Amino acid sequence: MGVILSRSARCEGKALSGETIDIYDSQGKWLAHGAYSPMSQIRARVWTFQQDEEINRDFFIHHLKRAQHWRGWVAQRGGLDSSYRLVAGESDGLPGVTIDRS
Repeated sequence: MGVILSRSARCEGKALSGETIDIYDSQGKWLAHGAYSPMSQIRARVWTFQQDEEINRDFFIHHLKRAQHWRGWVAQRGGLDSSYRLVAGESDGLPGVTIDRS
């Protein structure tokens, strides 16, 4: 994992765009795992604040299934048709990800 330090805007190590990195505060305290984006004003989008949580295939499957379950329930309860926003970024624990169902 690449490493980025917040506040000091200093990046240590090498990280590719989209790579999961560890995020630390200016005193070196671990804060979160996030997706690195060197071209964005938001350099890292937080995946989790749980240090022991792995960002892997299962992480994404869990978040996608949870979003699908919740949105499906809301759509059915509200009498919506089959077109709706399935994943809405940060609110579903998937920052920067938007998926529409049609």
